[in-house]
Amino acid sequence: LQTQGPPNPAYTLTALTELADVQLVCYTTDSVWIQTTGLAEIMGPYLNPGSPTNQNEIWRFPRNPQAATTPLEVPTTFTTGVLLNGVSIFGNGDATSYNSQSNSNANNGNGLWNVDAWYGEGFTLDTLYGAHVNQTGAYHTHATPFAMYSDDSTQHSPIVGFAFDGYPVYGPFGYSSALNSSSGTRRMKTSYKLRSITQRTILPDGSTSTPPGPNVSTTFPLGMYIEDYEYVNAQGDLDDHNGRYCITPEYPNGTYAYFVAIDPTGAPAYPYYFGTTFYGEVDEDNLVPNGTITIPNKTSGCNTPTSVNSLEEKLAFEIFPNPTAGKVFVQLYFDRVSKMEASVTDVAGRLVYATRITAQTTELDLTALAPGVYALTLVDRETGITFSRSLVRQ
Repeated sequence: LQTQGPPNPAYTLTALTELADVQLVCYTTDSVWIQTTGLAEIMGPYLNPGSPTNQNEIWRFPRNPQAATTPLEVPTTFTTGVLLNGVSIFGNGDATSYNSQSNSNANNGNGLWNVDAWYGEGFTLDTLYGAHVNQTGAYHTHATPFAMYSDDSTQHSPIVGFAFDGYPVYGPFGYSSALNSSSGTRRMKTSYKLRSITQRTILPDGSTSTPPGPNVSTTFPLGMYIEDYEYVNAQGDLDDHNGRYCITPEYPNGTYAYFVAIDPTGAPAYPYYFGTTFYGEVDEDNLVPNGTITIPNKTSGCNTPTSVNSLEEKLAFEIFPNPTAGKVFVQLYFDRVSKMEASVTDVAGRLVYATRITAQTTELDLTALAPGVYALTLVDRETGITFSRSLVRQ
């Protein structure tokens, strides 16, 4: 686990001892739980000071997502979804807003004109996941996770994560025609654009801003605030949630899916991951800071350890490279090699590969698998503990 920061010309490479990625996946017929450190194997360089720390987070996702009757607002700060490697997807705000009394942006602002994270903090984000660390040591992404998809508009992007409503988040490239996989692929265009305003007296929903925000100027330029943007129906490919119903390589029968927003140059574009509301029903326990989600015992997908440490001692491992073009290595950091079995399942839960682990570093040949997202699972045959990681076959 390594971090770099700040960027060149002066940066240091820091080796950390914490585990990275998703540490546990459990499921029932209705829900999926993941336990994650919130850390990636390599992070940075980013400009924010401080070191990322193990967040020991547990998130719950609906296994059978459903469209919401009344869509829930996406928080502008805090976690809104999770990348496949367990890194939190934060909202598109930087936790500051305009303060009319001080005529400045501040943590204790009026909360009406909220500073856009890419505008305010984009220069601090790394070029791997569009991420940095906050004051509590939480590594999180605000914008494009470049390391998780190929910058190739001729291929459908892979899944990069999941929103809290259970629907997948893809990279920026999808099929030109939503329901035709033979239509070619291209960049999915967001339907959000900058508003044509010179005064910040009316909010995007048409309500009056009391107090008003600052007039558009060189000090407070258009694009500084989330509320400088508006949704224009059908202007792009994506709806107001920043997604669409479509077929994808992983969902040939169709699904609702979000897409990472980029501009024609490949740079992050508003709203980055999600629009102002989620498309599906959200487990609101995920949206409570320092929430109390727990993994229930006797779920069909895992055995719950008595503590995080007991799990780490038994089943600390890495898989690399990930994404992979075919061959992948499993690196174990414990001495129970003779007890371990590995299996790979596809998104439908079908077993597509299985083998015994025979060494601390074992090579798996997955070249026969079709491109897509899979789950690589290690099972300790003595304790029954199951430990899974997402794996992307390019």
